[in-house]
Amino acid sequence: MKILFFLSRLSILITVFVLNSCKNPPNHSEPLPFELNKKIVVSEKCDRIIFSSNSSGSFIPVVLEGALNSDKINYLGIAQGVAKDQFPFSISCDCRFVSLAQRESEEHFQVQYYDLQEKKIIVPLQDLLADNGNPYFSPTNPILAFLSDGQLKIYNYDTKTYLQVEKNNDTDFRFIIWDYFGKRLYLQDLDGSIWVYNLGTGKYFQIFHSTVPFITDRSISPAKEDGVFYFISDHESDFNQIYRYSGQGHIEKVVNSNHDKYLLGRPITKNEIIYRENSNGYLIVKKIKNNNIYNLSSDKEVNYDFYEGSGKTISLSASLNEPASVYRINPEGKKQDLANNLTVKKIPAPELFFNAAGMINHIYQSPKHNGHWLVWLHGGPNEQVSARYNLFINTLVSKGYGVIVLNYPGSTGIGNSYELRSMPLENQFPFQISGIKTDLRDILHKHKDIGNLSILGNSYGALLAHNLVSDPDFRFNKLIDFSGLFGSDQIHNEIPTLYIYGEKDVSLHNAGRVKFLETESKRKNVETIVLKDEGHIIIRRENNQLILDSILDFLKN
Repeated sequence: MKILFFLSRLSILITVFVLNSCKNPPNHSEPLPFELNKKIVVSEKCDRIIFSSNSSGSFIPVVLEGALNSDKINYLGIAQGVAKDQFPFSISCDCRFVSLAQRESEEHFQVQYYDLQEKKIIVPLQDLLADNGNPYFSPTNPILAFLSDGQLKIYNYDTKTYLQVEKNNDTDFRFIIWDYFGKRLYLQDLDGSIWVYNLGTGKYFQIFHSTVPFITDRSISPAKEDGVFYFISDHESDFNQIYRYSGQGHIEKVVNSNHDKYLLGRPITKNEIIYRENSNGYLIVKKIKNNNIYNLSSDKEVNYDFYEGSGKTISLSASLNEPASVYRINPEGKKQDLANNLTVKKIPAPELFFNAAGMINHIYQSPKHNGHWLVWLHGGPNEQVSARYNLFINTLVSKGYGVIVLNYPGSTGIGNSYELRSMPLENQFPFQISGIKTDLRDILHKHKDIGNLSILGNSYGALLAHNLVSDPDFRFNKLIDFSGLFGSDQIHNEIPTLYIYGEKDVSLHNAGRVKFLETESKRKNVETIVLKDEGHIIIRRENNQLILDSILDFLKN
């Protein structure tokens, strides 16, 4: 059997064509809550917080003046009417500018900054694109740093010129952050090693060598002490632990537990460290102070970002029946929704089903169950689904469907072993299939009433879903391939199938996937939704509405 895997850096370009799009389905759902980008820009000095939401379609930044130190908040929109998605990253040291990244493709962004006084967007250089966004203003100087094609670029917005930066020919970088004083930049390379670029000397130095690959963000957080910073690493453990770098190559572990931890990527100015810890898929905010650890958030929330100010606290979080939103929390713990997101119908908490490895799966029972169940396989595979608000899962449950969410081998949350970090790539896929089958059998054995199964695979999960449908051990009624990466010259399932993807999806760079979709489109029981101006991740609010209604219509008929 030949299975095609598609990675995000494929460079073969082919014509993207629209297949047999199904007719617009009837609207089964209520108005959707909007989505927010999962990072807040906070400046206590400027008394501003900034985030992006797709409340008006595309992701547009919103500036909140007075959110930290005033009872009166002034909401300022940026670049209303721009069709492309824009994400904020930092505020300049003089409080005048906001750095932005405007999405141009799946991987590249145009660097911009917004003048809060003149109310206009400035583009430093039209044809220079940034990798994955991340343009950061210096905390002390009128300069902006970002990465382009893996190399550091620094722009002086006073003189409107680029600084001469030495090209590091042997190393490309993935993440950057300024130190507290604006004298140097810390950079993480593609293997996870940490470098420093000194503005005074114009030289790079590697200060931490990653002995094992670490491709996610080390969330480097500079300290107020010169040359000191904190970062996460799993080089001595099966989990991310927090380390302190204090110069001359000296590092020490400062937080250790059997849970993955994530720093906030902000300067640490006090003798305390605030971080997030994964516990059964929830991201709980914690603080270590004087060797004592305190919880700063509920253990039933997913906290995407958090800022503890001198007066009020800002949190970007979600829970089972609360979509992600930005909250201001006063000292008494009272929450105020600053983003004014919509309320949603409440659903019961899922049953927690732990597999033999200790990973948590979720079984959602609908109060008005219609007898149909959907197995949900997430993408990644290095992701984890928790019992937080999910537009599709919550709506399906509220409409009468049961949903079984499987965090199959490769999922994050319980350590590198379950993530299959040390397993050869060619062995991972059959191991994941075996794990899914075992967990699903155990769930069906416990719940004799579960039947009428359909299956949805998102991204990488669609690879798994197609193969499970072809397995005689299980009977699935319908298959939903959501931004899938699957293509095969041998497997063509005969059950009704719904394909959903953006016309700019990176998987369409591979001729095998396109040929597979073209062949599938000729089947009578295949429906296809191709979304204009969308990539692999669908982000526009109206398109999520269309997808949701299409899924409900497909499962019902």
